[in-house]
Amino acid sequence: MTIINCKKNFNKIYKILKNKKNKNIFLTGGKSIIELYSFLKKKKYFETKNNFFLTDERIVIPKNIKKTNTYLLKKKLSISFKNFEDLYLYNKFKPQKFINKISKRNFNIDYLFLSFGSDGHIASLFRINKDIKKNYRYTKSINHEFRRFTVSEKMISKSKNTFLIIKDEKRYKLFKEMRLKSNLLPISILENYFLVLLF
Repeated sequence: MTIINCKKNFNKIYKILKNKKNKNIFLTGGKSIIELYSFLKKKKYFETKNNFFLTDERIVIPKNIKKTNTYLLKKKLSISFKNFEDLYLYNKFKPQKFINKISKRNFNIDYLFLSFGSDGHIASLFRINKDIKKNYRYTKSINHEFRRFTVSEKMISKSKNTFLIIKDEKRYKLFKEMRLKSNLLPISILENYFLVLLF
């Protein structure tokens, strides 16, 4: 684990990412990541020749589309991607093309962004299942409103470069506590990664 202290200066992350082309880059959702994405947008990073995916998504009916990560990135933050693998088509959840792409033999994540949730979840993994053989799975938590689609433990563990984003001291304290607990907790699948502290 390598710690990157960012606060509101994201140049350390950008130096790692810039000048990379044709990479598979997975983006997390949530409020923790908004300032970083706004910074990368100004750098026109999302217009580069990389392949962008979401780590996870809420499965909603069209009237709730504003609660999705897709809406956050493409509408609320107005990010224009050169290459983005959509999970929604005309506001309807259509994951098959996404699944086909990430299920190809030898497909890997080159850069993975994860935010550490207030309950310790990453992507949409609330408890892990190391027996999952696919690169994706569906999850549900009683503490969260919608059923989720997410990249699997298997796929996350094989990421070449992972950034785990922690936005405040409260979550950092929880992170340190969870590292000492059960290997069924989501962060237990992370090995070599960048721990990005935003506070």
